[in-house]
Amino acid sequence: MSSWVMAITYIGGMLLVMSAFSFIWRRRKTATIKYEPWFPEHTTRDIYVSLLQEKSPPPTELQLKSALLRRAMTDVERMLKLGEDRPALVSLVQKGLVGEDLWNSFLKAEQELQQDIMEVTAEADTFKEDWGQTILHTANQMLLKMDEAEKKKSNSGKDNKGKVSIIINLIFFLILI
Repeated sequence: MSSWVMAITYIGGMLLVMSAFSFIWRRRKTATIKYEPWFPEHTTRDIYVSLLQEKSPPPTELQLKSALLRRAMTDVERMLKLGEDRPALVSLVQKGLVGEDLWNSFLKAEQELQQDIMEVTAEADTFKEDWGQTILHTANQMLLKMDEAEKKKSNSGKDNKGKVSIIINLIFFLILI
């Protein structure tokens, strides 16, 4: 009877040691991985800030408004991307497949985006009263229109290629006859 107790104790102890080693190993492995920032440099923000600081010649109000709107469009794109990435990242973090560093990087990107959106709305209110409430909606509509235009352009290119290939085949067929 005591040999069975010793065997079970030995196996239980080995499982405990192996699981502890596995936990520590995974934590160290994920800690050594260096993650890139969630988004590349915010060039539209940099352009807008450089326009604000420009002294000779001073930028027109139209240039500043368009740069701010472009900055808002970039923020909307980033907001949509974060919304898409969040559920998958939460799942990966819960399963322990990615480290806390990646999650912290994601949270930092969310915080920076929230801060930038607040700056954009505040800047928009300086140009026109209550524009800050609608600038993100306007930026989203512009992005949708740009996507529709790109889809139409790619579809028309495919249609033209199809028409050209039909014409070439018809000419080739007529030559053979």
